[in-house]
Amino acid sequence: MKYITITAGSYDEAVQKAREEYGDLARIHSRRDYTVGGGLFSKKRQKCDLTLYVADAEGPAREEKVNDEASIREFEKEAQTPDPSSTTLRERLDTEVYRGAFDGYGIVGEAERILDENSISDPLRGYILSSVTGKGDVRDEIASAIVSRVEIAHSALGMPKHLLVLLGATGSGKTTTAAKIASLYKKEGKRVAIIALDSYRVGAFAQITGLSDALGLPYELITAEDELSRALEKFFYYDLVVIDTMGLSPRDKELNLRLQGMLGMLDRYSSIFAYVASASTKEEDLEAQADRYSSFKPEVMIATKLDETESVGNIISFSCRRALPLLFLTTGQAVPEDIEKASTTTILMHLRSLGLDMGRSGSQV
Repeated sequence: MKYITITAGSYDEAVQKAREEYGDLARIHSRRDYTVGGGLFSKKRQKCDLTLYVADAEGPAREEKVNDEASIREFEKEAQTPDPSSTTLRERLDTEVYRGAFDGYGIVGEAERILDENSISDPLRGYILSSVTGKGDVRDEIASAIVSRVEIAHSALGMPKHLLVLLGATGSGKTTTAAKIASLYKKEGKRVAIIALDSYRVGAFAQITGLSDALGLPYELITAEDELSRALEKFFYYDLVVIDTMGLSPRDKELNLRLQGMLGMLDRYSSIFAYVASASTKEEDLEAQADRYSSFKPEVMIATKLDETESVGNIISFSCRRALPLLFLTTGQAVPEDIEKASTTTILMHLRSLGLDMGRSGSQV
């Protein structure tokens, strides 16, 4: 077996020269596209090196040419190595010329390592890998893919609808998040109030009462539907009413029905339902918890307790899979300081190995 390199101005020209010179004895091993020239007195020129391996290239067999159409088609089929400049990383992994470059901890290995480190799963993971080309820094390409794919609820950030309903498991941080959101918009000059439905958790009303009094926020504590009706009427002319709900239990059917009855009273047109989840929650648990609230059709997501985890890869993976744009991110227990309006910059700062860890200062964007 003999290896031969043919150089031409383009890939197609190199294939044609190989076919004319070696016929059906040649098989493509690899290709290399590059540019020459481009100096002060010369223009850049495209070149393509096509490396072939030829069996029994010496002697009479060398005289054989490709004469039948079937052989020509077979040769051309083998020769269709894609142009690297027009392929994705995944596609290039299937071509002979690039396999060596992407082995082990090459570009694909580095991309996979970063995604694993951040617990990023499909479909976001697949999208990122299909977007990586290897032309630039792999971290920059991953960051760019995340920015283009992860959705932020920009339209709701300027001012949510009249009623912002917080749904989520017990312990997800709904109550402190309600106080943080209310305080945030109060600082922006809005009239804001809080309605608390969580009368079933020990200390729930005491917590919201203490937070609301400290922040100077009007509030109502609700235990029945008629009380909710009066509270909604009382705060009808407020800019924003944040509604804190009780965490649902898969075993407590009475509690679940009571919450459905209360929230069924709300005007959906003037309400936005937000799923609240701790960033430290495992992805399978996020899915199970979200299923309990699927009947309420949440439209956005609030990620809490970012200070308790090294990465938000599970959150953005879940957000993409459930088509829940991110609305707020909370970064600690301090009320009202530790809350940020969701932004791609903040998300990237909470992902590892992307070169954007700026001390996680929590500066608002």
